[in-house]
Amino acid sequence: MNKVITGFMAILVLGAGIFFSGCKTASVPGRSMNPTLYVGITPDCPPIIFKKDGQILGLEADLAHEMAKALDRPLLFVEVPWEQQINLLMADKFDVIMSGMTITRERQVRIDFCEPHLQQGQMALVRRTDLDRFGTSSQICNANANFAVQRKTTGDIFVQQVCRNAASVGNLAPADAAQAICCKMIDIYIHDAPVIIWMASENEADLTTVPIQTPTQSIAWGVKKTDVELRDTLNKVLAQWKQDGTLDRIRQRWLPGDMGK
Repeated sequence: MNKVITGFMAILVLGAGIFFSGCKTASVPGRSMNPTLYVGITPDCPPIIFKKDGQILGLEADLAHEMAKALDRPLLFVEVPWEQQINLLMADKFDVIMSGMTITRERQVRIDFCEPHLQQGQMALVRRTDLDRFGTSSQICNANANFAVQRKTTGDIFVQQVCRNAASVGNLAPADAAQAICCKMIDIYIHDAPVIIWMASENEADLTTVPIQTPTQSIAWGVKKTDVELRDTLNKVLAQWKQDGTLDRIRQRWLPGDMGK
């Protein structure tokens, strides 16, 4: 009888181990007793943050893993639509936005930002065969063409404020934009420079980039205004990374050369 009970308990323990290991979503191994770090992301902007074969990858993903390790906290990514990032942060659905968010005056009204970890500008993606029409910043800004942007991004704001001659302005995630240009559904796609360069590299035979003369933008992590302690802690770690080369090492993996400096 005791042998039967012992065997049955062993099966229960083994089964429980399999079940919990299969359902584990925290990304940092170990036995930390600290609370999970919940990170809000919109994984549709390679090389900043994206999903491939079920894995979250990119610059922000690597920084999130490194930050969780530095804080000795398990990590859990929370995938949300881009336009809901700030609302859901304020509703306590996660602790921090680590998704390539630009610091803007409007966003600073609602949330706080950590110190910037990336600088970037806007860029256009066009067909190589259209360089005679859209090959300069001035031609892009004055083009009577079919544009697309990702809504509620700085690219969206730029097109609204500057590209007043646009025939139309569609809403497309980066994952869909390259195909839309190749198929001539749109002519010009505006987004952050690293995202545009990545898209062009995947379609270099057909598409190319056109730099746009815009002010450099600061990219940073967003936190609730009430989370002063978390903001200060993240800034302290980030300052150490800038000093010891950790930030440059991670940036170089996804943004080689001078990109993102």
